[in-house]
Amino acid sequence: MKRSTKKALIFLIAALVVVIIVIIILASDNTPVITEDQMGTTVIAEMAEAAASDNPEGKIPGQPETETVPQPVDIPNEKEVKLYVDMGGEMHMVTEHRSAWSPSYDIAIFEAFNSDEPVIYYDNYYTVHQNYWNAVSTDRDYKIGYELNMDVDGEHKTYTILSPADIEKNPDLFMGDADNDEVTGYMGVWVYCDMYHDSMYIHLTSADMADGVLMTSIKLRPTPAYESVSNLRLKVFSYSSDDEIGPDGRYIGTHGYEIPIYNQ
Repeated sequence: MKRSTKKALIFLIAALVVVIIVIIILASDNTPVITEDQMGTTVIAEMAEAAASDNPEGKIPGQPETETVPQPVDIPNEKEVKLYVDMGGEMHMVTEHRSAWSPSYDIAIFEAFNSDEPVIYYDNYYTVHQNYWNAVSTDRDYKIGYELNMDVDGEHKTYTILSPADIEKNPDLFMGDADNDEVTGYMGVWVYCDMYHDSMYIHLTSADMADGVLMTSIKLRPTPAYESVSNLRLKVFSYSSDDEIGPDGRYIGTHGYEIPIYNQ
């Protein structure tokens, strides 16, 4: 081989090697280098994406769900009621009640009147309930309900009473014979209809709740477990629509009247 031809071949080989090296370098520059930190970020992002697909509502695992509070319903009320206590010939509206609690004695009987008079004077116990309730003529069918709020060993509890059945089926409340039966629960609760009486005056049961029967009064009495109870409150309300009762069975109207009841 001639010397000039040999030099040309060496030059071509060297040039080819240079081209290959350049190609390798360019290829390596286009390949992203993933650092250790970037790998961790990528893994976290993938885990978050997977968690989101399993938890589309975005709830935080282990966090308690927030209670949904129904919005109040302001329905006009033609028979708004307040709480009274009978003083013998006089019904006195109360803003609070204080007494020494004992399982042997009633806290009080609280009367529901559609009135805002501080004192209602009467001659006949049953007639005064009839007269005040019927004083307002309306096409709406009104009912009376109650709500008890209390803390039991620090836990807040609410009991809505739309019927005696709400007492009968609740193990925290007692509606039997407090003098002869085994008393259970945290509070004795009895409801009465103080209208249209032609027989013995006894507390209402679920079997008594026919049309026209109203829970016009409620009696409270501590049970032997009363020392677990604190922050007792009683609310009375009248209502004419099922819309005033929320999905959880509680009163959500805006015309309730509530008082605190103290043990002292």
